[in-house]
Amino acid sequence: MNFSPSRHQSEDKSVPHSSQSHRDPGSPVSVLGSLGWGEWVRRGVFLTVAILLTASAVAIYQAAAPRSAAPSMAALLPQGALLTIQSPDFAALLHQWNASPEQKSWLASDNYSVFSNSRLFGRLNDARAEFEAAATSPSNANPSIDGDFLTQVAGKQSIFAWYDVGNLEFLYITRISSAQSRNIALLKDRAHWTARQSGGMTFYLRKSTDGPAAAAEEQAQSAQGKARTVAFAQVPDPGGDLLLLATREDLIANALALVHPAANAASLATEPWYAEAAAASPRGTVAPELHMVLNLQRLVPLPAFRTYWIQRNVTQMNQYRTAVSDLYLEKSQFREERALLLNAPDDTADQIDLATLASLAPNAGVFRATAPHDSEAAVDALSDKLLGRIAFTPVAETSAPDPTLEVAQSGSTSDLETRIDTPAPVSQTASNRALADTLNAAGLEAMLTYSTAQAPATAAQLWVPIRSAVVLQATSPWNPQTFQSALQQSLRGNLTAANLGIEFRADTSAGQTIYALTGPKPLYFATSGKLCLVSDDRDVLLALLRNAARPALPAPPATLIAGFNHTSQRAPFARLSALVDGTNLRPTQPDTTGTNVTATPTFFSGNLRSLSDSLAALTSEHITERRDGSTLRQTVTYRWQ
Repeated sequence: MNFSPSRHQSEDKSVPHSSQSHRDPGSPVSVLGSLGWGEWVRRGVFLTVAILLTASAVAIYQAAAPRSAAPSMAALLPQGALLTIQSPDFAALLHQWNASPEQKSWLASDNYSVFSNSRLFGRLNDARAEFEAAATSPSNANPSIDGDFLTQVAGKQSIFAWYDVGNLEFLYITRISSAQSRNIALLKDRAHWTARQSGGMTFYLRKSTDGPAAAAEEQAQSAQGKARTVAFAQVPDPGGDLLLLATREDLIANALALVHPAANAASLATEPWYAEAAAASPRGTVAPELHMVLNLQRLVPLPAFRTYWIQRNVTQMNQYRTAVSDLYLEKSQFREERALLLNAPDDTADQIDLATLASLAPNAGVFRATAPHDSEAAVDALSDKLLGRIAFTPVAETSAPDPTLEVAQSGSTSDLETRIDTPAPVSQTASNRALADTLNAAGLEAMLTYSTAQAPATAAQLWVPIRSAVVLQATSPWNPQTFQSALQQSLRGNLTAANLGIEFRADTSAGQTIYALTGPKPLYFATSGKLCLVSDDRDVLLALLRNAARPALPAPPATLIAGFNHTSQRAPFARLSALVDGTNLRPTQPDTTGTNVTATPTFFSGNLRSLSDSLAALTSEHITERRDGSTLRQTVTYRWQ
């Protein structure tokens, strides 16, 4: 899900890559890219702590009991963190994720298969092995840092902070009981670790280069990877023992100094960016299940972030300095409250009652209601979804002319009959000028785009029809004749010569006048007061008109309202992607030993379809965006069966 909005962005859903990147492999910025609590690895170094904090919320659709907000653990973190994730009960989230059907389905899916064979996943496993080498001691020759280890160290109130995402430098603090700490293998082995002091407390440290110089084989193995540091400490506390895990010595030392801080001690909670984020967070008595805070001013410029941020909208992310995301689990839905703090005030955002316009969309497919600044976005939407574009190859102004001196043959008298009726090329700007002028004259105020795919009635049917519609809301009533003329001007040049075959025929249905194109493509439009509704399907247009006739309920102003119905689109996507990928043409191939090897899963019908199947219980997603001074707020609701 897209953490940062784009005013001209299509409502098509962003999807994860196939995890086959050949870029910076050691970075876990894919975790940052999820931000919508996406599916990620459940093992791999201490990195799994952050990954499963994020992943646990994907598949848990059981209701969580409300809990009172506890004091933030950010006061225990040293300054300099890029990202923090906090949970009031991490152990419960992890347990629910491990017991969920979504986890079992995903681990058996093509999506996980592709990811587990990717270069990124392999390098994360390499990093896990490097941390295990650092934790190796005479009494624990084969330490295992995996999912079982994560379960051991998962406590109640927990916080995780990234300090360097490229080098996997982080600090994890959790509250655990004394009984739980006795079962942690790492703590049992402390006698073989190097003891250090900080703030009057002891922490334990090992590095991958520690050990006797004579251990040449171990040293050679360590040299093949990256030198790693593993440090931990256990601090008795009335509210539950504090367990600290870190991959940098100074982080755990400074954190211990903050357990009983001196006057004016500097912690992450006192950093200006974090304090601003705390002030922007929604205030309530119920703590979110996950609370994530990001320092975007430092994160976005990182090469690792640009490599793994799946939305590919780094330019848009540059306008924000800080982001906060709170996740609440409520009966049959998740609710995510986001706050993005702008670098500079933005007075260009238009906020109006978009809820009335968004309510027109049928409960199937994907829709997006916005308040565009001008008619350009509306003309682009009409062209992309309904009218079709005229594509011209631009000629660079710096290109020199062809130096040949030969006179090109432009034609002959024999082809006069074929050329005489060819219309002059119509540029896209010229063909859409009348449409843009009409929208400006009407006072375009808001726009709704809608698309839905329909599964074929029988398996014998080949095509998967995709129906679209655009609804334009103006400040004054629409003139259907003027809009009809503007549509004809836009259709000229790419459908017909002159106006031949692009007339509109008017008829009446349920008391509404509908204009239908008589030409070579289906196109319908109708006007209803300040609404102009255009679609390539008559039934979709009628559904929009029926919804427009319902009484409107007042709603707070917004800059964007969008939604996606996963239940209705799963089957059409599966059918369409199977046709696109041509899965029946990809048989297994024998390898050099003669053993049959299954082909790599196809991206759409294998990889992404399996992810959709894993989240089959997710019915829909809905997002509302609004402005609050210099803060952009988003409410995202995920509904489950």
